[in-house]
Amino acid sequence: MYNRNLSRIFFFMTILGCALSVSGLYSMASLNINRRTREIGVRKVLGASVLSILKLINFEFVVILLTAAILGGAGGYLLTNALLSDLYAQHIGVNILTVIISGVFIFLVGTSTTSMTIWNTANSNPVDAIKSV
Repeated sequence: MYNRNLSRIFFFMTILGCALSVSGLYSMASLNINRRTREIGVRKVLGASVLSILKLINFEFVVILLTAAILGGAGGYLLTNALLSDLYAQHIGVNILTVIISGVFIFLVGTSTTSMTIWNTANSNPVDAIKSV
């Protein structure tokens, strides 16, 4: 009973944390795109492809996501093993493969969230972006 309740609590906290992280990342990407809309329009008029614009703007988010995945993975690995050793005398430790898979999942979800916002703006008409104030 204790294990099931603890598992439910951690699962809920994980889902809530992921949802808040994705919404925050989406907000950061939207604000960054709104600030750089004219730049994207000018780059498109001068011949930049959508893929090059996507790579240029997404690079700063990739750095943030890699830092978060590395620091979060290391911290999660250490804290989870510490929590399990405090709660149980005998337990199965966290595997490093689980931490790597979690980091890759965080990276893919974050990159797809930001790329979707950038892709929509980069595919829009550049005249509208340059014309807007």
